[in-house]
Amino acid sequence: RSIHPWMAYVPLALVALIGVLLTWFAFNVVTGGERQRVEQAFRAAALDRVLMVQREIIQSLGVVQDIGSFFDASEWVGRRDFREFVGPALKRYTSIAALQWIPRVTATERSSFEENARRSFPKFRINEINQAGDLVAAQHRPLYFPVLYVQPYQSNKETLGLDLAADPAILDALLQTRDAVQMRATPRVPLEQEGRIEYGFAVRLPVFDKADSDEAEAEGEEESLDTLENRQLKLRGFAAGVFRIGEIVESALQNLSPSGIDMDIYDVTDENERHFLYRHSSRYHPADSQRNPGIGKSGVNKELTQTIRVTDRQWEVVCTSIPGRFQPDPWSGWATLAAGLPFTTLLTIYLSTLIGHTAKVERLVAKRTTQLVEVNAELNSEIKERLHAEKELQKLNETLE
Repeated sequence: RSIHPWMAYVPLALVALIGVLLTWFAFNVVTGGERQRVEQAFRAAALDRVLMVQREIIQSLGVVQDIGSFFDASEWVGRRDFREFVGPALKRYTSIAALQWIPRVTATERSSFEENARRSFPKFRINEINQAGDLVAAQHRPLYFPVLYVQPYQSNKETLGLDLAADPAILDALLQTRDAVQMRATPRVPLEQEGRIEYGFAVRLPVFDKADSDEAEAEGEEESLDTLENRQLKLRGFAAGVFRIGEIVESALQNLSPSGIDMDIYDVTDENERHFLYRHSSRYHPADSQRNPGIGKSGVNKELTQTIRVTDRQWEVVCTSIPGRFQPDPWSGWATLAAGLPFTTLLTIYLSTLIGHTAKVERLVAKRTTQLVEVNAELNSEIKERLHAEKELQKLNETLE
């Protein structure tokens, strides 16, 4: 039974279809792999920046921890001792706005405390800010938390002697820090830097008097502070530091190569509240790209949100890629199509040529076979005629004989 000519082209169609499908599959694999590579590169770069910022924060807070340990190990720390101790930290960390020692002073201790403080600073007194914004002598209250030492002095001299207990909110934060027996941070605080306002934060570490009895020392200092009454009685004061968030971030990222990532930092400690702290713009931006968060972000492609802890507070770091950075290479996928489709086309043409040539040969063979059959038929007919003629001739010879 003869086969229809179009059946010979079924394998050709299958080859073409498989070639196109394989090319499309390769295109998707290449483009998908490129997108994944870019996503991983962005994530790695963003996480590197978050970790660097977190490490810088930890190192900055370590300065306050060192001050607390310094006072904890010393029975008495003078003004010069404090200045010399914090001097190296002030040179190393540009993010430090102020380092302070805030002692606990009761009402009965106020006079003797001020008298002792005037030995190293003659104009010292415990102050507060009145409603008119003027610095006046602090009113009588059962407990004071004045700033006894502060460095650098020139930029913070107005805070020297300022009683933090005059502000109920600050006093409550100090008492909570005392009760927690650990370092705690404040919400954002506005700081003036080169004529502009930026945000910073303060951390305070409670320092307690050492145990007096041998039994308490054997049990450990923490056990002597296990009750609120003991913490109230043994509180010596607070080691405190005020830090500029922008300086912390920029100092952490200055040694990293620019990669096209903007960074927005928010304080999300309070539930359902999100307070902006700082925005770091990639160095790939023009110089005038320092803008408010949420402005000029059209075309942002990648985003990663990471949470870090600053003592008891929680900060959210949002990393976003700037337009034109961390984009997958579109040419890799199109190159696959540009290579695969022509190859499929050439292969199809080659197979089509082979099939056409085969069909031509088969037609020629069929034609020659038909001709051969016709010639054989003619030869057979001629042979039959000759045989018949020979028989007739033989009969004629027999008759003649």
